[in-house]
Amino acid sequence: VGREDGTFPSGTAAYEKRGVAVSVPEWDPAKCIQCNQCAFVCPHSTIRPILMDEKEAAKAPAGMKMADAKDKKLAGYKYTMQVSPLDCLGCSNCVDICPAKEKAISMKPLETQYEEAKTQLTDLGLEDDNILVSYEDSDDYEDGVVMSQSTKEGEEFSLNDTLRLTVSGEEEKNSSTSSDSSSSQSNSDTSSNTTSESTNNTTETTTPATGTENTTSDADATVAVPSVVGLTQAEATTVLDAKNIVVTSTSSDYSDTVPTGQVISQSIAPGEMVAANTTITLVISKGAKTTTYNYTIANPYEGECTYSIAELNKSGSIPKSGAINISDVTKAQLTVSLTPAEGVPGDPIVNQVVQGTAN
Repeated sequence: VGREDGTFPSGTAAYEKRGVAVSVPEWDPAKCIQCNQCAFVCPHSTIRPILMDEKEAAKAPAGMKMADAKDKKLAGYKYTMQVSPLDCLGCSNCVDICPAKEKAISMKPLETQYEEAKTQLTDLGLEDDNILVSYEDSDDYEDGVVMSQSTKEGEEFSLNDTLRLTVSGEEEKNSSTSSDSSSSQSNSDTSSNTTSESTNNTTETTTPATGTENTTSDADATVAVPSVVGLTQAEATTVLDAKNIVVTSTSSDYSDTVPTGQVISQSIAPGEMVAANTTITLVISKGAKTTTYNYTIANPYEGECTYSIAELNKSGSIPKSGAINISDVTKAQLTVSLTPAEGVPGDPIVNQVVQGTAN
């Protein structure tokens, strides 16, 4: 995987938006004395003070909280205390340390900061179409708290994919939905005779009057699973949502035939009949796997030597009895030249072709 030497890419915490805190900080610029102690005490880098000049402030997102910098040396700058609600662990150290007469930091339920949390995701490059939210009742979480996400912490995520968030509680229903529900209820009594006759297997049928609704529950219906292989994750999720089939998770794999970001396979075969709200998982292509090679170039001389590698435009020195290791090179062969240091016996080795070891 190219990490055998123990290295790990930096900055990956920026993608670990877990949203595990029930309550998160909310900053009040009117009460803030700009001492920065909340940022200093935060153990998870959730709160950070930011100064902006006029041009930067003008480009800030609409509605972003900010105030004039209080320090005279910073005249003309805007100050903000940026809170990352999805990174917060809810310890409230920031509130405890705030020395302002009226606390400039207060803990608020995570759901009240949902829009800010969503802004964090869009700042990473996600659009509204990439974020789908579903709601479930829960005895373990307060309403509005993110309980799970389709892409696990630390997993690779393509900007062509869809991130599904499961939030505790119920989604607010619009008035038309309530009206439809009431209409359906009022019609249920009038259709009871027809339902009874149908249950008793009579051959008599009753044509419903214009305007009446089918009272069959969506949960009782069955649907044919469509094929979404070859679609992007966002497209596949849209197609499956239209069939009331829920994408609960995705995984990634390499494919020589399916382009990056498209669906390689699905956990339920196309055409299979399933109940509405059945869950499905998808495997998303990471594209063709690129073979990389490792090289070990040893010093053959009785003293120090220099080396150069034409394809990598790389050069340096190798100590006596030493060697250099080069990993994750996409070329299967390298052209290496070695030259002994002054006074070290031996002839230069010019343009020697070295074969790499495939990972």
